[in-house]
Amino acid sequence: MNAPQVDRALSAYGALAGRPEAKGAREALSEHLTRIFREGETDDHRLMVEGLSYLEAFHRKIDSKD
Repeated sequence: MNAPQVDRALSAYGALAGRPEAKGAREALSEHLTRIFREGETDDHRLMVEGLSYLEAFHRKIDSKD
């Protein structure tokens, strides 16, 4: 996946949630967005929203383990 799209989603999520980047988040998000892109989604705004949703679920999963 295009690194700027991953960077933007991570940066926006960090600012909105007030959280640092979790270990493994960048790699997992990149794989997720690559899959979404290959399935046909090319709109940057929709990819950003998908990235933010994914990161929210990713962090929720981490938090539930603690």
